[in-house]
Amino acid sequence: MKHLDELCRVRADLVTASLVLARELTDTGRRTELDDANAEFGFDRAGLERGLDADIAAGRGDTASRVSVGDAQGRAAGATPAHPARCTNRVMT
Repeated sequence: MKHLDELCRVRADLVTASLVLARELTDTGRRTELDDANAEFGFDRAGLERGLDADIAAGRGDTASRVSVGDAQGRAAGATPAHPARCTNRVMT
């Protein structure tokens, strides 16, 4: 079981490394501000916050589902997820 656990950790590390490498190779250096992306899709930050607050108040979500801008940017940059990797056939993003 220890060997299987180690293989799962190595697999998760390889998947993470391949995602980071792919992002590095395809990065053009162009960045988009969050508010600009929201505007492009017809959203605004205040409206999204109100919708999230309404979902939480209605029991359709919780505060653990909130993602800060820093967390989202870290994930986009290839940072390791906060939760431990699981050994599955799915790629974690």
